[in-house]
Amino acid sequence: MNALLELEGLSKGFASRGPWGRRGETFWAVQDVDLTVAPGETVGLVGESGCGKSTLARAALRLLEPDAGSVRFAGTELTTAGARSLRAARRDLQVVFQDPFASLDPRMRVGRIVAEGLAIHGVGDRGSRRRRVADVLERCGLSPEAADKFPHQFSGGQRQRIGIARALAMEPRLIICDEPISALDVSIQAQILNLLTDLQRDMGLAYLFISHDLGVVRHLCDRVAVMYGGRIVEAAPAEALFHSPAHPYTRGLLAALPGARRRRDSRIPAAAKRAAEGQCPFYPRCPEAEPACARWDFQAYDLGRGREVACRRAV
Repeated sequence: MNALLELEGLSKGFASRGPWGRRGETFWAVQDVDLTVAPGETVGLVGESGCGKSTLARAALRLLEPDAGSVRFAGTELTTAGARSLRAARRDLQVVFQDPFASLDPRMRVGRIVAEGLAIHGVGDRGSRRRRVADVLERCGLSPEAADKFPHQFSGGQRQRIGIARALAMEPRLIICDEPISALDVSIQAQILNLLTDLQRDMGLAYLFISHDLGVVRHLCDRVAVMYGGRIVEAAPAEALFHSPAHPYTRGLLAALPGARRRRDSRIPAAAKRAAEGQCPFYPRCPEAEPACARWDFQAYDLGRGREVACRRAV
């Protein structure tokens, strides 16, 4: 099956301003990432806070300009696309942000928020856009009357449904979900996940689902990519990865289930710097490291059956 979204060698760096390097030195938040999403597929992207997941999503959408690599969506190269081509691609490539409170303009009524993309792309007239808004709101579990209200009049779960409705209004082929349930109560999380599953079944959507919750990823995703220090260290079909993880970092993540949310690791920027220099970013933390690992050039090995792992001890 041909890839709908294909990332190849994607990299995004930032100039250092803190204690992780000399001022102005480039810190690579995402380094040489390869990732694909097929039509109708859900691919999970997991890893601890600060590993580069959200930066990867924003670079793929060109909300951040990548420094290197390729982003192809439905055959269109987005990194070199002009304004017109990029706008056309974004009709089929939408995003649901992590924070339902910050992602909605508090000065706009819900109907205008959901219809904004339709107006920008010149889809239909005012009447047809109003009908489309009512339809997607109802599809997302909200009454059509919600269109006349402001975001502050809704709960967190309802606001996230509004964010999903905004993405669905364009009838996209792929939605990037950037931690879409992490800011919600546990009871509301289940409702949003069920909604995403139902929408995928009914509309044939593909998802790139970013999360730190491995239980959710196992339930929702077809394939999973594990990220550490700005690199993909393992990618595999979901059940294979959870049944027999090949990378020590993946095994460490799974060993923490069930458990409290992981604390942000202060060594991640240094890990990203080692990865940019071609070294294994996980080496200093790896409980299975050997002296030869310090000299190993970072690379992903194909283990067959859709599995790749970046660890010299896995082959």
